[in-house]
Amino acid sequence: MQSGIAASKELHEQFSSLLSSSSTFALLVGIEKESLVPIANVPSSSSFSSNLESLQAHIKPNAALYAIVRRYDASPKFAAVSYVPDAAPVRQKMLFASTRLTLTRELGLEHFRESIFFTLPNEFTEAGFQKHDAHTQQEAPLTEEERTLGEVKRAEQEAGSGTGTREIHLSKSLAMPLSSDAIAALKDMDGGSRVVTMLKINPATEAVELVAESPSPSTIAELSQAISGTEPRFTFYRYTHTHNGEEQAPLLFFYTCPAARY
Repeated sequence: MQSGIAASKELHEQFSSLLSSSSTFALLVGIEKESLVPIANVPSSSSFSSNLESLQAHIKPNAALYAIVRRYDASPKFAAVSYVPDAAPVRQKMLFASTRLTLTRELGLEHFRESIFFTLPNEFTEAGFQKHDAHTQQEAPLTEEERTLGEVKRAEQEAGSGTGTREIHLSKSLAMPLSSDAIAALKDMDGGSRVVTMLKINPATEAVELVAESPSPSTIAELSQAISGTEPRFTFYRYTHTHNGEEQAPLLFFYTCPAARY
């Protein structure tokens, strides 16, 4: 499901400037009002190490951002760094983790040699990048999209096999436990009498919990009214209907994430 987030005109303009001039080391990007927007430029200095020191002033322990970093002399010259710290708000972590491929696609995949995922401020150091390089060399030579697609397929297989997995694979550092009543409700959707299962994220515990529907929605119209307009929801709905004279009951999945109110 696409989030609808796109790069703003201002971001495209500043990225064009970054491509045409070597005076800027990094372009920092945030998400505001469902758009990718530029938030700061970090000028180039004498070395990659000193450039990273200048970048540190913009890295906060509880706020996610993207950093487009000039790392290589030959094209493609840039690394797209997704910084999603564990102390960031839950919705922000989900949004930045799920939108990181959108950033490089919107600006042009041909400009980026690699995509990197950081969770700690001290990873924005020369030692941090060297550790990333060493880890990457040990992995199979897959593209970022291939790795992401693999995570999605694995999550789909686990959900379809009824294994009751307790993780949501948004990133390697973001695992949310699934409550026992939520697992029981999902199992009851498969051949049971349950029509709707709605899940939510508890921000305090970062756990996925079951939402009690009272009364349980029995139609699409009732379901649309029952889904929260202020909080993210994972909704599973058994849609029983007649098509071409044959009764069908596919299981539908909806992920809803209402726009933040500023």
